[in-house]
Amino acid sequence: MRKIAVVLVAIVIGITLIVSFFALHNVTIDNFSHTGYNSPVGVAWNYGFILNFTNRGLTDANNLTLTFNTDSPYQIEREIAVFDSAPPHYYAETILMGEPYSLGSIKAGETKEFVGEIWNTVADGAKIRGYTFSATLESNNLVLDQATIIIP
Repeated sequence: MRKIAVVLVAIVIGITLIVSFFALHNVTIDNFSHTGYNSPVGVAWNYGFILNFTNRGLTDANNLTLTFNTDSPYQIEREIAVFDSAPPHYYAETILMGEPYSLGSIKAGETKEFVGEIWNTVADGAKIRGYTFSATLESNNLVLDQATIIIP
């Protein structure tokens, strides 16, 4: 009888771990798109973008990070401006291309929005056009989803 109880507990723990594992890994990027260009000070030509992601899992997902990269050899050290996702999208901070940005947590069933711009000087603006710009969503160094756009 004791062996049966131990086996049942092991099965319940195993099922719980499997459900938790798959629930966490159900955070996906729904939309990653270019939103336009702007030149706020006349010496920069900025490429706006928006990224939406959703947790379709059964549990909250924690320790999320977002990392942006490009295959343009000119842009790897470029800054990305991060804006508050609530309109009117006030500037929040700056991150570097290739560096993980902490998103914190996302609740089960929740959708979040990330709004940003790639900062360029006018002279560098043409150097990113036609290259890819990718976003990688991770949790605890495990890739959950990736998306790529081409800067027109």
